[in-house]
Amino acid sequence: MASILFPWTVSRSDANTLTVKGVASDSDKITAVRVNGVEATLSSTAVQAFAYPSPLSSSSPVGSGTADTGGDQVEWEATIELSDNADTTIVVETEDEAGNVESSADSAQVIRRAVPIQFVMDTEGRRLVGQPWHDQIVIMGLDDDSYQSLKFNDQPYCQGLGLRTDRDQMICTNLFSDQLEITGISLDTKEQEFLIGYPLQLDPAEWSFANVRETHVSSDNSGLFILLTYFSASDYSLNKSVILRYDFGSSTMATVVDGTTDSGKKVASDNFALAENGMLLFNGHWGDDNGDDSLQLVDYDGADSQAVTDAFNLLLAGIDLDSTETWAYMAGYDGIARANLIEGTQEVLSLEADELEFNVAQVSSIGVDEVNSRLLVSDSDYNYIFSVDLETGTRSEFASNGVGNGKHLLAPRALQLDEANGRVFLLDDGGNARAVLFSVDLLTGDRDVITYFDHDCNHIASDLDYDPEGGRLFATFDHAVVEVDVETGQVTPVAPATASTNDCAGSSYQFTGSTLDLPSNRLLVTETGNDAIMAVDLATKVITNVYSSSSIDVPVDVAMDNASGNLYIASQANGDIHSYSPETGELTLLLDSCLDANGQDAMDINIGGIQGITMDPARPVMWITGDQLLRFDLEAGSCSAMPWRYFGYGLVDNRSILDLAITESGQLLGAKFNQMVQVDFESGELVTVSK
Repeated sequence: MASILFPWTVSRSDANTLTVKGVASDSDKITAVRVNGVEATLSSTAVQAFAYPSPLSSSSPVGSGTADTGGDQVEWEATIELSDNADTTIVVETEDEAGNVESSADSAQVIRRAVPIQFVMDTEGRRLVGQPWHDQIVIMGLDDDSYQSLKFNDQPYCQGLGLRTDRDQMICTNLFSDQLEITGISLDTKEQEFLIGYPLQLDPAEWSFANVRETHVSSDNSGLFILLTYFSASDYSLNKSVILRYDFGSSTMATVVDGTTDSGKKVASDNFALAENGMLLFNGHWGDDNGDDSLQLVDYDGADSQAVTDAFNLLLAGIDLDSTETWAYMAGYDGIARANLIEGTQEVLSLEADELEFNVAQVSSIGVDEVNSRLLVSDSDYNYIFSVDLETGTRSEFASNGVGNGKHLLAPRALQLDEANGRVFLLDDGGNARAVLFSVDLLTGDRDVITYFDHDCNHIASDLDYDPEGGRLFATFDHAVVEVDVETGQVTPVAPATASTNDCAGSSYQFTGSTLDLPSNRLLVTETGNDAIMAVDLATKVITNVYSSSSIDVPVDVAMDNASGNLYIASQANGDIHSYSPETGELTLLLDSCLDANGQDAMDINIGGIQGITMDPARPVMWITGDQLLRFDLEAGSCSAMPWRYFGYGLVDNRSILDLAITESGQLLGAKFNQMVQVDFESGELVTVSK
């Protein structure tokens, strides 16, 4: 009987096809492998080439068959087509020379559903309409599992979305320079109708630029309300909110609010909702020291406004109303709340500090689904939509395109491989959410939380180091280094020894990278305040200076050459890497240039930036992470850059590998925003392992 040796890999060939490949084993000779009925090409192989799985948006483990090292082994590869707007189940079939067929030797599911970064709710039609990316609109059922994707070759990402239900038309608003453009897109025919180009005529002496904050179509489908922020050229406190109304019937634009109501009351908000008798807005821009997140109601003609609620003090960033306009629901960075507009009461539904799984990093859209008694919130950083029960405040998942189970990744800036136990440790600084230390199962992509870091301030995760013998991890943040027990998650301050991870004042240090020197029982850290390499004695917690110089301006990482004892130091400000000998005190320039496929210098600080360095455990190779992934052969003195992989609008999808780990067989695992990936350096291909 044939076995599919785990893992096998799935990668996207183009928008409509997948390349699937792996290793099969049988006691008899394997004569055929078929993937969804497509004959695979066969060749002899070394199993070591497939050390870990690479599921692509997969909801189940890829390559879950049992290993069998006896008998015939072949490497197989096939290209299959994807189903339109649907998930695709991949089934691998094998046949041996005796004619025995394993019709389902292994299988996995590839999820194709894109998650809208922003959306609008059609409560009458019971659907959610949103845009995940510039060339796509998706329609998701609110009461069933229906999903539809509309593709557009020339459609930009909409800065403001609206839905005109009388024409089944999505209204897309964009601001290019100071030209406001509104387009209608039919959800039936996909026909695009240019509605208006409207110049804002910003005075550059007064305004630097403007942003579209949010748009809403009126309930009678007669007009579109557009909320913008004008950014002052001289003082942030002088920023102003402007509300325009575009009339669909007359194709005219009118100014409703220009910073204040006609009565002189200031209007400042990044979000709004439309009520029967006015526009509901917050009483300040997000993060504005002079404002708050209380609600005010502004007349539709901009004549006056009135206070509706007291401040919630939750950094709220989204508003929606129920159909009776009794309840207003708000989502923000410190919690979810609601206000009874009839009785004048307000309450907190869910506090961010109490939530362990579905956190908020960047609120994009919210919408009330009364039929299912829930509030839907999209987060553009986490790339998911979560649901909040309107009575209990309990959060759950509505839509995501993740790989593996568990809390989703946001900003995993550092990783460490524990190959013996088939896992990777990821340090995620959480963005606007709190920092998290994960353990990721390499076979399934599942994520377990080892510990949370309750930072009161959003400290940046800088690096992570692993001591397998001691069962401990060292998490380096910009203000402190802490030790974490792998099994218990207990956190102990290391540098400074009295540092608290929730210390907003931080410390006198500015850490950026680190590496363990276990023979000397110390942690080496880069520190940018003094352009220095420092050593932290892990027994005494005493910090000493190893080397400091402006020659390593803004050092962002350090690595050790175990054979020579020399240190490699990456300078972000200079865009170079030096070798430093602790024995002689000599600093030697090692690398300051690496050409990419376009002939540009990837280390030029005007082109990109370097973030970290990782030593290959099996070869004399240094890997350099940052805007581009670079490989430097220490013996040959040659450097090469991973080729770029382009997608729409000339954008590159394999930039910004934040950190790297290398398996014993030479596979590259990378940390990237929202996901951990397997990296093919030669092709530039990335395959999601966990997301």
